[in-house]
Amino acid sequence: MTVEPEDAKKIFYNDLTPEQGEEQFSKLMPQSLGVYSSTSSYAAWVDIPSTFLQGDKDQSSISAAMVEMMIKGAQQLNPSAFDVIEHCPEGGHCLMISNPDWTAAALIRAAEVDA
Repeated sequence: MTVEPEDAKKIFYNDLTPEQGEEQFSKLMPQSLGVYSSTSSYAAWVDIPSTFLQGDKDQSSISAAMVEMMIKGAQQLNPSAFDVIEHCPEGGHCLMISNPDWTAAALIRAAEVDA
């Protein structure tokens, strides 16, 4: 599977300016498809309280419905999994790049809840 340059910019960086998206795209490195097909040996959220951060303008194949399904599946395994879900209304797929202040604040809130 290959994500073409223009598609990567739309998928990953749709919430950045074209110039910022181009800069971030230039730093992308190939990733193995194995991450999608290999079996995970451990999921930290099973034992560690976790917060899920979601960009409401995410253009990746991870739709809001798919995210909800993944979270509900995790909660069936562990009812306290992802007990906090934070939505960034203006955020896309890479919140830590496009909305670093929002991401930092969400992480601080998560740390305070778990402290």
